[in-house]
Amino acid sequence: MQLNNPRNPMIQELTRYCTYLPRVDVTYAVKPIAQTILKIDVTIKPSWKYNPKWHSKSEVFWVLFDDE
Repeated sequence: MQLNNPRNPMIQELTRYCTYLPRVDVTYAVKPIAQTILKIDVTIKPSWKYNPKWHSKSEVFWVLFDDE
């Protein structure tokens, strides 16, 4: 059995399960408003396949900002 063959059923199943891992696509735009103030627009979109067997009704993510 070759593991690097994409037609291998085990590889196909593993690939399918990998699409269930929660991940997000993040885009942002930064605009200066004043010398010490920035406006930051952040768009966060889910990028995984929902499966009720593996996911709850909602997924929680932390969004952290730092002013260093």
